[in-house]
Amino acid sequence: MSAPATSLSSLRVGAVFFDGTNNVTGRDRSIMSLETGWASISGGKARRISSVHDLPSDMIWYTNLDYAQFIRVGLGRHANFRNAEWLRTQFHGLIAELGIGPDNLPPDEMVSVLAQVAQRVTKQAQERYGVVLSHPKLNHDFSEALQVPRCAFPNEFYPVIPPIAQHPAVRVVHTNNY
Repeated sequence: MSAPATSLSSLRVGAVFFDGTNNVTGRDRSIMSLETGWASISGGKARRISSVHDLPSDMIWYTNLDYAQFIRVGLGRHANFRNAEWLRTQFHGLIAELGIGPDNLPPDEMVSVLAQVAQRVTKQAQERYGVVLSHPKLNHDFSEALQVPRCAFPNEFYPVIPPIAQHPAVRVVHTNNY
């Protein structure tokens, strides 16, 4: 589902870290609502939220929900929310790479850093490459702006690829020196 294109002049991007995302579905497989979390706009001071309805709707929200959780709780129906894979490197992968995990920073500071990263990435994408934010994944927007083919894998495949690539039986092609 494509979202409406987002204008360059007024774009704001925020990050939201929902608490307890491991409990998105109940034992009976029913959908539970998202409850509390931390949210930051463009890297500003994070604030506590009690619902997605506490978040402004005139901006992009980068969430810590993986694709399956994102769809389960219905955020895929909202044009301004993005799942954890939006920037191609997963939300938790960025946390690990930047060293801002819960062992190093409280969640409010962590989400502020991620909001600032997301804001800067999208600003550069728009200013340097003319990217218009209109798809669930930023690489799709880049493909359109640069007029290059995009990956044809369905979204459901993305979570499966990293564990396969990291499996010990998978080998990287090496140059043979004979």
